[in-house]
Order: sequence, then C-alpha cells, then structure tokens
Amino acid sequence: MDEEDLFEEAGTPLSVIAEAFEELSNSISTSSDDLLLGPLTNACSLVSVLFGYLGIAFKFAELEYVCKVCFHFFPIHRNCTRDCSQPFEDEPEDIAVYNDPDALTKLKWMIKVKTDWRHKVRDLAAASKTYDTLKNILDHDLENDTVRKPGSLSRNLRRVRQGLELIRALFEQFLSSDECSLREAASTAYAQACAPYHTWAIRTAVFAAMYALPTREQLLLKLNETDHSAEKEMRRYINASLPVIEYIDNLYISRNIGLDW
Repeated sequence: MDEEDLFEEAGTPLSVIAEAFEELSNSISTSSDDLLLGPLTNACSLVSVLFGYLGIAFKFAELEYVCKVCFHFFPIHRNCTRDCSQPFEDEPEDIAVYNDPDALTKLKWMIKVKTDWRHKVRDLAAASKTYDTLKNILDHDLENDTVRKPGSLSRNLRRVRQGLELIRALFEQFLSSDECSLREAASTAYAQACAPYHTWAIRTAVFAAMYALPTREQLLLKLNETDHSAEKEMRRYINASLPVIEYIDNLYISRNIGLDW
C-alpha cells in the first residue's frame, strides 16, 4: 500500500501526518528509550506526498539538499567535465545561469540530482534493518568520520530534518493570516528553514518557482480540507513535530556536531 492509498483509508493527508508525528512526540516525552528509526521514517514517508501536492516550487524539498547540479542542458556547459557526483559549491559567477536569458526557466526543470528527499527517507528506512535507533546512525558515522559525507545516513537524517522544519514553518506562516497566500507562506518558510543551506542556484530557482504554487484554495482542495479543518490538523503537526525536530538536533549537538550545514 502506498502513501496515497493510506490517506484514502485512514483520513486526509494532514490528519494522517499529524497523527504519525503525535505518536513520535508521545514516544519521546513518555519514554526514556532512544527514538527508533523505523517509526520516524514511516512518518517522514507521509510527508513526501505533501511535498508533491505543493508542486514544482517545492520539488527541491524532494531533491537532495546538497544538490549535484549538472548544467549540460545549457549550451555553454554541454561539454562540461565537472564531476557531478561531488557537492555543488560553485559561486554564481561560475554558473551558466548568467549566460542564458532563459536560464531560470530551464533551471526549474533541469536540476539534476543523485538522490531526492523521498529516497533519503527510503535509505533511512532500509538502514533501520541494521540500525535500530537514530543514535546508532550517528555513532556509526562518527566512528567512521562520515557524518557530513554526501550519502551518509547522518547527512541524510540532517536533510530530512530540514524538510520537516520546512513544512512546520510553512504551516505556521499559512495560519498566520487568512490573507496570507501560499506563495507568501512558502517563501518565508523556505527562507527560514532551507535557504541558508542551499547554493545560490537552488535559492534562485526555488524563489522563481514560487509563482507556480497553487493558490491557498487549490491546496485546501487537494488536501480535502476546509480552512477550519486544515488549521486544526496543521496545528497538530506544528506542535507534534517540534519535539521530534529538537530531538534530532540534540543528537548532533550532544556529539559536538554543529547544525550549520
């Protein structure tokens, strides 16, 4: 059964997501045991569907958070020999965007990546067969000096955590005013949760693509919610996701691993 089938049987997307994170939050608050990786990835897999409802502007959230960007679709870079298996850290002046008048349009559709957000969740889910808890992942990567290595489980967990914070910030902005458009809410949420960790190219593409977001009314229709019911379920997620996000952050902090990446 995929996530969308689950929504049809168990409730609306927002209610199912909120319930999953409430269970995680309750587990953290009522038990001294370490948070299990399996339940976390199950909850995160539900969020992947929500990203899809938000359209192209939030496609980056399903893409790897440190993108491997290939510009071979741009004429100037068709013969590019850059190793796209490595993190993309080029400065703006080195990017073909400045050399192509249609670059922003192309960039929205032609960002090439190795792994998307959903795949990161699936990688973590697969890892749960070997590592029972989130602590086990970090301890393994610390021992092998691979915490920040692209593709490591600790790095994947960090990026997935940022996706959870993004949705939380989006919901907060969405509920801040009845007059707040989805584009306004998403732009502010992205600037808070993800922009500080993204390259110039990704930030530019995301902000340009915000204009393609559905309207507030269209999103509620996709989610099968009214203004009233959406507010209830969004607040449930806002409240329940915070302890989960803080728990993940504290795993890094307690091991002297910074959060500025």
